[in-house]
Amino acid sequence: MQGAATIFQHPIHPILVVFPLAFFIGSLAGDALSLLTKRPFWEKFAFALIGFGLIGGLAAAVPGLVDYFTAPMDAEDKDIAMDHMIANLVVMGIFLVNFLIRWKRPHLRFKYVLSLAGFGVLLWAGYLGGHLAYMHHVGVTAQVHEHHAHT
Repeated sequence: MQGAATIFQHPIHPILVVFPLAFFIGSLAGDALSLLTKRPFWEKFAFALIGFGLIGGLAAAVPGLVDYFTAPMDAEDKDIAMDHMIANLVVMGIFLVNFLIRWKRPHLRFKYVLSLAGFGVLLWAGYLGGHLAYMHHVGVTAQVHEHHAHT
């Protein structure tokens, strides 16, 4: 049930999603350290990680979109995949606004609210993606699916 976005018969999307996940979660840690230590380094750290997360999110979205249109899915899978895509678009929107606020008006504390909101939606998007892969076997080759069904 794999889509067309593969390398060496492995789907590219799950390879790339770890980067924006790590960057966005790391930015939240940077925010927490910034609030705890009052050191400007951690605000710059969080700002940079949000920027890298946005780039990584775009990179992961391309093969994800290819897979959405090419992976064999039934109607329920398509609905979950659409919810996953929408949730990720919301994540990217929240972190883009967060990035712009930090760039233009870094003193605004609303950036911390955006980090928490983005993290919450990121968890939901990740849950949906994992549900597609592990419960509905989207992006899993038939051989792997059959092997796990027999063990």
